Amino acid sequence: MGTDPNKRSGKSIKNRKLITSARRTVMIAAKVLFLCAGATAYFALSFKMEYLELTRQYHEMVEQAYVARRNTLLGDVGLSSRDYLMAAFRPTLFRPLNFGFAGGEYLMSLRSKW
Repeated sequence: MGTDPNKRSGKSIKNRKLITSARRTVMIAAKVLFLCAGATAYFALSFKMEYLELTRQYHEMVEQAYVARRNTLLGDVGLSSRDYLMAAFRPTLFRPLNFGFAGGEYLMSLRSKW
């Protein structure tokens, strides 16, 4: 029923011609250059924004450390004063010995060992 399909495909490949034009090459080169320029602009802009953000955070670091320490100090004062107020009503609360008294007891224990 006609020509063998294998022979037909061989003939069609043999008869193909490569179509090249300067306009098509220029269009592809322009697209590639446009994509490279877009990627370059994107990366340059993102690096610039990151640099500005890190610079801003670096300058605000001292203020942030001060604010964090201030909040910690205020919290400690509030907690300590509440503990001091409630210490008389909480006999199970651990209270270490006075430093001088504890030191004297330790020295006496060393003396008794001799």
